[in-house]
Amino acid sequence: MITQPALPSHSPKYRLPIFLIATIVAFCQITEAIYMPLLPQMVKSLHTTKALSQWTISAFLLGFSLGVLIMGPISDNLGRKKVFNWCYLIFAIGTGICIFSSDISMLLGGRIVQAFGAGGASILSQTMLRDNLQGPPAAQAFSIVILLTGLSPLIAPLLGGYLGEFFNWPSTFIAILVIQIVLWILGAIFFKETLDPRHPNIPLHRSLAHLSTDRYVIGCTLLGGMGLASLVLFYTEGPFIFINHFGLSPSEFAWFTTGVGLPLAGGSLLGNLWAKHMSMNTRVQICIWIFLITALIWTIIAFSVPMDRAYEIMDLLFLYGILAILFLCIGILMPTILGEALINYKDVLGTAGAVFAFAYTVIGSICTFAIGVVPGDPHYILPSFLLLLGVMGILSFYFLVRRGPGTKARNI
Repeated sequence: MITQPALPSHSPKYRLPIFLIATIVAFCQITEAIYMPLLPQMVKSLHTTKALSQWTISAFLLGFSLGVLIMGPISDNLGRKKVFNWCYLIFAIGTGICIFSSDISMLLGGRIVQAFGAGGASILSQTMLRDNLQGPPAAQAFSIVILLTGLSPLIAPLLGGYLGEFFNWPSTFIAILVIQIVLWILGAIFFKETLDPRHPNIPLHRSLAHLSTDRYVIGCTLLGGMGLASLVLFYTEGPFIFINHFGLSPSEFAWFTTGVGLPLAGGSLLGNLWAKHMSMNTRVQICIWIFLITALIWTIIAFSVPMDRAYEIMDLLFLYGILAILFLCIGILMPTILGEALINYKDVLGTAGAVFAFAYTVIGSICTFAIGVVPGDPHYILPSFLLLLGVMGILSFYFLVRRGPGTKARNI
């Protein structure tokens, strides 16, 4: 544990606008996923390839990771609110670039800039929660964050699908810009500085060295990466499975994704209820084993059924059931991990939260890049990747997380 003086975690400086914080974090997820139903449309409009269109997601995750990693530590010195405003300015500039993109290269660049600001805004919103809350109260607050984040798969593709059908894919970024401005104004009004003025000035390299050798944080990072990567892989491969194979329209796929998102939101509520009766280890074990078994069943069936067979409504209902179970597990898992991972790092939450979020976002980015270059049909690739993520989750828990964060204090 970092043994520097700090304010007690049970004495918040002001009443946190948790719903606004959760909305901002969820909006970053909407920004990532809003045009997913329009990837096939984007391929035709920009005269590009499926892989390059999917790399716009990788570019977003890359920029998001950099924003998290850079802006989090800066906020430990300059304060949360000031750096948050900088991030939202960068966020808006990147969105403007995306709106006026005329080719895939410009769009990729715009997505990196946009995501850099979004990443900073997201991690600073979460750090404001961790500044005032630790342990179970933080997990409960993060359950609200995950609940609204779980609603983003309902809102984002639905909004994007209809905007794409009535207008075109750049209209999704115009909508993002409008919402950005509203949230920016609300943040300026309701956010107050949460960084303790007595906050110890701990060198960045010492914090990084401590975090990089903490087995519990590493394990939680891998579990967080498992959850994030699973969601991102569905967003990138899903349109090509359900639009190209099943023949759904972008708006129909958006409604399907909305249905899949409901278990994700429900999982956050269920996890909050379970937290009153089960230990963290029990909740995590249940989730990762169900996730692994479900992904294994999907993979076996995917390789057993000919790819060129005619798809029927029962196939669609079966895949919905599989995805609903997977998303339910993620909805339970993510708030638990986010609330507990940094319980020993309350004095360097900007840096620790940034490194933690950067690491698990990089895992999602790597998976998105890999799935774009691996040859084969999404019909086989998506369940196979999810199965590998399930194996990673099992290994991470039993070798790194199960023993808990430890109580032995170590000076940094």
